[in-house]
Amino acid sequence: MVWMNPLFLKEKKNAALVIDLNKMFKWTTFCCPDVVILLRYLLLIDEVKKCRVSPKLLPLCGRKKVAEGIACFSGLYEAFWISNWCILQMIVGNLLYLPSNGTLELYLTLGWDMIRAIRACKTAAEERAVVRKECAAIRAAINENDQDYRHRNLAKLMFIHMLGYPTHFGQMECLKSIASAGFPEKRIGYLGLMLLLDERQEVLMLVTNSLKQYPFPNDLNLLTFRDLNHTNQYIVGLALCALGNICSAEMARDLAPEVERLLQFRDPNIRKKAALCSIRIIKKVPDLAENFINPAAALLKEKHHGVLITGIQLCTDLCKVSTEALEFFRKKCLDSLVRTLREVVNSPYAPEYDIAGITDPFLHIRLLRLLRVLGHGDVDASDCMNDILAQVATKTESNKNAGNAILYECVETIMSIEDNGGLRVLAINILGRFLSNRDNNIRYVALNMLMKAIAVDAQAVQRHRATILECVKDSDASIRKRALELVYLLINESNVKPLTKELIDYLEVSDQEFKGDLTAKICSIVERFSPEKIWYIDQMLKVLSEAGNFVKDEVWHALIVVISNASDLHGYTVRALFRAFQTSAEQECLVRVAVWCIGEYGDMLVNNVGMLDIEDPITVTESDAVDVVESAIRHHSLDLTTKAMAMIALLKLSSRFPSCSKRIRDIIIQLKGSLVLELQQRSIEFNSILDKHQNIRSALVERMPVLDEATFSGRRAGSLPPTVSTMGGTSVSLPNGVAKPAAAPLVDLLDLSADDAPAPSSSGGDFLQDLLGVDLSPASVQSG
Repeated sequence: MVWMNPLFLKEKKNAALVIDLNKMFKWTTFCCPDVVILLRYLLLIDEVKKCRVSPKLLPLCGRKKVAEGIACFSGLYEAFWISNWCILQMIVGNLLYLPSNGTLELYLTLGWDMIRAIRACKTAAEERAVVRKECAAIRAAINENDQDYRHRNLAKLMFIHMLGYPTHFGQMECLKSIASAGFPEKRIGYLGLMLLLDERQEVLMLVTNSLKQYPFPNDLNLLTFRDLNHTNQYIVGLALCALGNICSAEMARDLAPEVERLLQFRDPNIRKKAALCSIRIIKKVPDLAENFINPAAALLKEKHHGVLITGIQLCTDLCKVSTEALEFFRKKCLDSLVRTLREVVNSPYAPEYDIAGITDPFLHIRLLRLLRVLGHGDVDASDCMNDILAQVATKTESNKNAGNAILYECVETIMSIEDNGGLRVLAINILGRFLSNRDNNIRYVALNMLMKAIAVDAQAVQRHRATILECVKDSDASIRKRALELVYLLINESNVKPLTKELIDYLEVSDQEFKGDLTAKICSIVERFSPEKIWYIDQMLKVLSEAGNFVKDEVWHALIVVISNASDLHGYTVRALFRAFQTSAEQECLVRVAVWCIGEYGDMLVNNVGMLDIEDPITVTESDAVDVVESAIRHHSLDLTTKAMAMIALLKLSSRFPSCSKRIRDIIIQLKGSLVLELQQRSIEFNSILDKHQNIRSALVERMPVLDEATFSGRRAGSLPPTVSTMGGTSVSLPNGVAKPAAAPLVDLLDLSADDAPAPSSSGGDFLQDLLGVDLSPASVQSG
């Protein structure tokens, strides 16, 4: 705060700060005129009994009487909206007093002592103790009806309230201050009212009695002043400000006539506050909207920009709550709004409204928003505003933030009104320029708007595809995610290959926290728009190689279903997976698909069956294929499902590779000592198959039948009922907390994650289920 600046400290007396007001006035006159206003007020508060001021400073402090000086300050203050800074200034201002010792010294007394004591607390318990002590003192002052220090107590209560402590016991003090005759008391009372109360509290009924023009039948006679009809316009402004902040539905119904009357008040500040208060009223009681239509239309003719902006906002809110108001403004006010916007766009330099070379961008934006509401769904209204929208879009400079704000609102208005192809192309081109801006906020809102524009004109958005792809690689996480969603919406059958290539290339260098979202989008794109199966398999293998640990189970399940249905690509796929395994053995989903394919088509891998022209020759021995599966079992970071799949692949390879059957048996026997119960059980059962059931082994390990893609897709989408389990097992929760969907046919046949799969039959007729009916139920997993 300016009065705590070391520049103004004169000396210390009795542990209180003493400030040289002469020095402060000289400094603030040139550097901070708003503080002069505040200091003028501090010199005129009611506790000043005597204060000698240097003759040179009299013009600054003013020669008016105290009451006139307070009113002068109040008028200047009330021209601004209450902000946190202003609130703090007002609170501290009420915690200060000037002694009557004939010197220009400003002492910070008990109010500042309270703030200093609270800030000096090292623990929350100490702070609570200080606050309890202060609250007790304030309660005592309230009980004694201390009027001299009521405003200071209210200021303390507001500070305590901002710290989060209860201050309900001081609410009636606010009403007493409001009922006072003087402006300073009313000002601190209304400020406390807005901070300490809200519209749900019954004590506001007493406030209504103070604000109303006429008394209630059951008037409590606690508040006697009718501030909305006060002769002092600054007091009227206080009442409107409070009403606009905490007005309830009951207060709105009772005070709407007074507010409507004040819309025609002589002072523009009062008209502005009345318009803002009217917005609150029609939001609380939409039935009152029709009473404000004509007064709001009259405000659109104002020359004062502050009143005009609030009038436009009032009209906008009226259109949203009342179709009658919407039709009225379309017929009666549209031409004048377009004319006003044209005047603002073409107006010469006006220093009082100029921001970065643009005349009143706030008025620009409010006018565009109202035009958007009026043009939505109405062809005639849209045609009326096409020319001015084109003028705004082409004449507004985009090298300043104010200009970008106007262009964004103009684009949103163009996209909301009825169809005009040329304007929409112009609007999308503006968004394309936004994407090249260095400001992250501008790029983010441009991406948001382009997502909406796709539904209107996708072809125009496609022209900016390269720029959008660059945004996917942005360093800002929010821009990356939004750009990825936009790319996903842009992809179709004609551009799926180049866009997918760009995304997969970026997948190699993307951040770990972004790989999950990027992988999910790529997999969805490939599945939806794949032109051919070989392209689908190639792209999925690239994704599994780069981010296999981020791929969801249903994705690799779907890949296996596609592979099983592509009989002419079995050899190509198993060779591609063998190559990928050599470089990406740590990607778990890739390992699962690889061991499954090697178990099914290992003989094709060794014999180079089904070679395609695009393939490079490769030499793989039976021992090499077994090495891959064994490494999957030995890998410490792979989970139980992967190792179980690898054991099944070994069992199948024992029949396809007779020369490696002894080695495979040794690997399986070693797993008898596994600490994981499921692996122990499978090891024992598979060893039994190899030793005692040689006659059925070849039939047992035949290739899986082709999995029906339609059945898998339908069950994945939830259109088919899940397989009924006779064991009544419960579903396992996935890591993200979502219940696992019904198992796919692949999972049923592999006997993996079988908590949703059919329970094995205990009848002796089906030896396959007797021998392999081992599940990964929750109990078995936990036991391991």
